[in-house]
Amino acid sequence: MRNRKLIFITFAVLVSFAFLPYLNAQTEAYVSTSALRVREKPTTDSNTLIKIYNGETITVIDENKIAGTGCNDGWYKIEKNSIQGYVCSTFIKLGNINSSYNTADFDARVYANSVSVRSYASSSASKITNLLNGTNLTILDTLPSGNGCYDSWYKVNFHNNKIGYICGTYVIKKENMIANDTEYETILSNLGFPNSYIPYLVSLHKKHSNWIFKPIQTNLKWDNVISGESGKNYIENPSEEAYRTSSTPAEGRSWFEATDGVNAFFIDPRNFLTEKFIFMFENLQFDEETQTLEIVKSVFGSSYLATDEYSNYFIEAGKKFNVSPVHLAARVVQEGGANSNYAAITGTSTQTYRGHSLTGFYNYYNIGAYADAYTSSPVTRGLAYAAGLVGGDGKSLGRPWNTREKAIYGGAEFISNGYIGSGQYTLYFEKFNTSPTSNYSRFTHQYMTNVQAPTSEGSNLFNSYNSNGLLDNAYVFAIPIYNNMPDVVSLPAIGDIVNTLSSISINDNKLSEFDPDVLSYTYFVTKDTEEVEIKATPTSAVSVVEGVGKIGLDSDETILTIKVTSQNGNIKIYSVTVKKVDDTKTIEEIFNNLEVKLSNNYIKNITKDTKVNDLITNIKRNSPSAIITITNSSGSLLASTDKLATGQILNIKTANNENRDLVLIVKGDTSGDGNVTILDLLQIQKHILNSKKLSNAYFEAGDTSGDGKITILDLLQVQKHLVEGKKL
Repeated sequence: MRNRKLIFITFAVLVSFAFLPYLNAQTEAYVSTSALRVREKPTTDSNTLIKIYNGETITVIDENKIAGTGCNDGWYKIEKNSIQGYVCSTFIKLGNINSSYNTADFDARVYANSVSVRSYASSSASKITNLLNGTNLTILDTLPSGNGCYDSWYKVNFHNNKIGYICGTYVIKKENMIANDTEYETILSNLGFPNSYIPYLVSLHKKHSNWIFKPIQTNLKWDNVISGESGKNYIENPSEEAYRTSSTPAEGRSWFEATDGVNAFFIDPRNFLTEKFIFMFENLQFDEETQTLEIVKSVFGSSYLATDEYSNYFIEAGKKFNVSPVHLAARVVQEGGANSNYAAITGTSTQTYRGHSLTGFYNYYNIGAYADAYTSSPVTRGLAYAAGLVGGDGKSLGRPWNTREKAIYGGAEFISNGYIGSGQYTLYFEKFNTSPTSNYSRFTHQYMTNVQAPTSEGSNLFNSYNSNGLLDNAYVFAIPIYNNMPDVVSLPAIGDIVNTLSSISINDNKLSEFDPDVLSYTYFVTKDTEEVEIKATPTSAVSVVEGVGKIGLDSDETILTIKVTSQNGNIKIYSVTVKKVDDTKTIEEIFNNLEVKLSNNYIKNITKDTKVNDLITNIKRNSPSAIITITNSSGSLLASTDKLATGQILNIKTANNENRDLVLIVKGDTSGDGNVTILDLLQIQKHILNSKKLSNAYFEAGDTSGDGKITILDLLQVQKHLVEGKKL
């Protein structure tokens, strides 16, 4: 919700809802920073009442932000543990943190990092789209193998009833991911694995009885983890809006910040307890028996690194620094170092950094490779690191890396020292630092921003072990456990994401001040109002609106909510507090106590730059139940932030059934554009000279002195306003 002043809209009638369990005048929210002070007043100079921490839930008493010092975005009034106070809204996210991810069950899933969906069962068929690893599928039909697929083809339903065909090699059925075994289930339970992990681990145990599963109790709340990782992970060229937080790349041209829903999917360990991805949890310390030269070479495939010479560099580096050489090799492949043309490892770079040549340097692991104040190229900065131009004194880790051997050894030492040797000893913990043994603060010191990195590197390890017949070795997998975990998380549901309203109407009176981003309103009605009819128009035709229709009012204060659900399941709730009041003033009485004045059918004394909402708010202070709309000369309703101009029409209806159209007069605005410029000065001059007379509302605007005529005095007042800035 954008930072806006609360709009108080009043009507002669109001709405109410029969209460549903989720209705609440207050809003649940959660903290999105490491620690936040709750202040006694909305200012950083005020006393601290308590501290609240990342992921903790709170109650926002009023969604309308309060101006104060020390917080540019405004302050929320909140409640936590019966203590009420103020917090900077910058660090608060409205809604239940659990709403940021999807726990829908699934029949089957995409089983690779990017899979093509075809228009029919052939690899030569036109491609409909690419699907992200883990996308939920419903299998509609099974077709024969062939046409570019060694396994069966599947006709699948994906993304809200889209239909296509996927090669079965890249699909895994849930029934093949889980299994039952009462005896082994007891063993896993006694080790400390939650029930939701066990069916997946039983299935793996049946296939590989030598594998050892070790639960790692992180003692972190699931919600805190999702909040802590928010904004820290990127996804490459996501095809779906629900996967990215913005349409603007966060890095380069193809990397976008992943949504919390995507983060939650890739953080949930249960999604990757399969043969292909389990190796993201493998202990990455050196093991001479399983991490052989042949396996390292297989990781490199047919690249220039798949030789005894280069592969032995990785073996020796792994042994020296107690890190898996297979992991080092997979990391190099992930970073592009197996491509002999990749600029970071050719040694022939023509780039410079702060005037220094980078020719003859190598960086296989892209260490220190990110844009900085001197270069927008991560590769250039990474080579500067290899050359010792940045990063401490430039001599650590065997720098400068002016040979490929030095770069491989130095990078291995960096990875061991920085991650594996610092308590982040699995691919998973390197990417998502939730390890209880980490030397670094949670959610910091995370290798790469690619949210799919553990799945990609883990599958590389699987492929290497599988091709060498080593899958049945006694690997140890360290699998993280979180507190208060939900059901197994799926990727965000795909579909139209719009969950806003475009208008709200009461008894067919459309609310002119309505704003789709303002969620809370207060309405006033007369004491004798018993029933109203509310209508709400969704912005998107495919979203679902609940809570409209004829509503009875049976108390002096009632809460109504309008629930809007987008096609992909996101929910937005508009809340309205209904208050019954006594309000019997006439229109004349309403204007008696205002700075603006009512004269015949004119509203005068309006100053330049007054906004629609400014005038409406002032009028409603005297008559809360008045219905007010302001239209332009063509009859179109004005928005709350529009500027008032001469000639606009204000319609006011009172509880006494008075109904009048009043013409607005902005002092000096004889042209009716809402401004006072040289054009208005010339029009007044022409009127005085009888060259072109002003009439009606525009005459009233030219009479700035309010004496009923336009004279040289009015001309001088407008002139002083333009030249000296004097207020009209």
